[in-house]
Amino acid sequence: MFEIPSFDVIGADGLGRQSATTAHAMAVFKGQLYLATGSAVARNARQAPRIMRYDAAGQRWVEVYGSPMVAACARAAVPDRQLAAALGETLSAPGRNAGSGLGSEVPRDTGYASMVVFQGASDPEPALYVSTMSRGGALILRSTDGATFEPVGEPGFGSPEIFSFRTLTAYKGRLYAVPAGTVTDEYLDRFVAPAADVYVTDDPAGGVWRKAAEPGFGDPLNLSVNTLCAANGRLYAGTHNPALGFQVWTTEATGEAPFTWTRVIDEGASRFQRNLVVTAMAEFDGALYVGGGLNGPGTDPVHDIGPAACELIRVWPDGRWDLVVGEPRFSPQGLKVPASMTGPGFDDFFNAAIVSLCVHEGALYLGTHQWEAFQAIENGAGEVVGGAQLWRSVDGETWEIVLEDGNGNPADVAYPALASTPFGLAVGTQNQSLLLRLAGRDRKDTTFPAGLSVLIGV
Repeated sequence: MFEIPSFDVIGADGLGRQSATTAHAMAVFKGQLYLATGSAVARNARQAPRIMRYDAAGQRWVEVYGSPMVAACARAAVPDRQLAAALGETLSAPGRNAGSGLGSEVPRDTGYASMVVFQGASDPEPALYVSTMSRGGALILRSTDGATFEPVGEPGFGSPEIFSFRTLTAYKGRLYAVPAGTVTDEYLDRFVAPAADVYVTDDPAGGVWRKAAEPGFGDPLNLSVNTLCAANGRLYAGTHNPALGFQVWTTEATGEAPFTWTRVIDEGASRFQRNLVVTAMAEFDGALYVGGGLNGPGTDPVHDIGPAACELIRVWPDGRWDLVVGEPRFSPQGLKVPASMTGPGFDDFFNAAIVSLCVHEGALYLGTHQWEAFQAIENGAGEVVGGAQLWRSVDGETWEIVLEDGNGNPADVAYPALASTPFGLAVGTQNQSLLLRLAGRDRKDTTFPAGLSVLIGV
C-alpha cells in the first residue's frame, strides 16, 4: 500500500526575491538539492535570477550563483511575442519595447532552464551542468563543486538567437540539449526556437556540440524540439508542431552524429493541433509517458490554437501507444479510449499542459499548468479560484490528486519542476501573481502571495 505524502513548504516568496517567479528545474548534486530559478522581469540586480542550494540541516536556501550584470543592449528590451499576441498587441505597440526601468546594465540571464549531473570526457568527476535563458544567447554553465559556475562554449553554440536550452539529457555517455526560444533585435519568443535542432556532445566542458538529427527530423512543420527523455534503452524527442500536432521520435544513437531517428507518434497522437507540443516525458514501469498540451494559458495566441486541455500518452518500446488521459478517438492504431477513464486535463478543462513528470518511490507524479484564475477574472466571477495540480499513480492508469488549487494560492499556476530527492519529492512552482493583479486591476481580491515556492513531500 502506497501512502500519499503530505507536503511542507520549504521555500516561499521567491526565496527572498519575489521577482523569482518560476522554479524551472531541480537536481540533486553531491547529496544536495539545487534549484534553477527564473524571473518574469529581470531589469536590475535585485531582479536577477539565481541558482539556489537547499541546506537541509539549516532548513534554508543559499544562493550559489546569480546572473552577472552586463551592458544593456537592444535585445534587453524587445517585446515578448507570445505575451503581445495574448494581449492583442503588435510587437511595436507603444510601451512594450520602450525598456521601461532599464539602466545601463541588466542581468545577463533571465533564468536557468535545465539542470543535469553528467561526467563528460574531460570531467575528472561528475559535474552539474545548467542552461541559461539569456537575451544575448543561451549558455551552458558548469560546476564541479556546486559553488563555482563557469560558462563553457559559445552563446547559443554559435547561434546567439537561441534564447535557452531545454531538457539537458544524458544518454549513453553523451549529453543532449535542444534549443528553446528565439531572441532577436525585434522580439523574444520563449517557445519557438530558431531551428528544430537536437545537439549532442561527449565533452560539454570542451564546448563543442554537434547536431544529432536533421532539423525537425526532416519535417519543416516541426518548429522546435521541446523535450528529450532516455527510456527503455532509447532516446526520445518530442516536438512542437502547430500545423498538425506534436510528434515523438526515437533513436538508439549508434555511431556518430547525426543519428538515425524513427517517428513513433505524429499528428498529436491523432488529436492534431490540440496536442500542439510535447511538454514533459518520463520512463515508468517499462513505458514512456508523454505529456502534451498547449504552452500558453489554454491557448497558443501566436498560432491561434485552443483552448484545449492536456493529454497523457503511454508509448511502449515496440512503438505502440495508449491513451491514458484524454479524448476517445480513432487513430491509425485503432480506437483509443483513455485507460484512466478520465478526459482531457483529468476532466479539468483548465489543465492546459502537463509540465512535469517524475518517478519517486515507485510512483509516477505529474504536475499541470492550470489557468482557471485568469478565466475567473475575465468572467467577473465572485471568487478567483484555480491553481496548479499534482497527480500521482502507482500503475500509470489509476490517478489520484495530491495537490490542487496551487496548494491554496491560485497564482501558483504550474508545477514545472519535480525532483526525487533523499528528503522526499521536491515540487517547484510557477507564480503569476503579477499578471493576475494586472488582469484584475479593477478588483480588490487579486493580490496573491508572490514569487515561486518549493514544497517537499514528507
